[in-house]
Amino acid sequence: MRGANIETKDNDNRTPLLLATKERYKSIVAQLLAKGANTEVEDRWGRTQLSCTAAYGSKGIVIELLAKRTNTDAKTRTGRTPFSWVAAHRHKSIVIKMLAKGTNIKAKDTVGRTPLSLVAENGNEKIVTQTASGGRRYRNEG
Repeated sequence: MRGANIETKDNDNRTPLLLATKERYKSIVAQLLAKGANTEVEDRWGRTQLSCTAAYGSKGIVIELLAKRTNTDAKTRTGRTPFSWVAAHRHKSIVIKMLAKGTNIKAKDTVGRTPLSLVAENGNEKIVTQTASGGRRYRNEG
């Protein structure tokens, strides 16, 4: 008897890894990554695992995905990158980790917003400063 297919998809094109990242199930994410789950699968909205976990603010899962060299600049159907989700939701510790990995801070979504403009809209001065500097002080920490 064979094991379950870890790349199986539901009607929204979500894999077990994408669902586990969205729900912040860190131990399940770790198990799926250890089994070689694909970190670049997009759901029907174009969200990758990193986009989902970035939006929901799970630093531990973001760190695990970044360790797998997950694409930090993958765009959703609306043009948002994982970093723009982090910026919009003001997850400072994840901002720092992603800046350290060299994420594209100038990526524009379909209406022309950048991560910096999303941070500015949400009024977090420290994140604005870090994003505006391009994360230069964090590049060697990631």
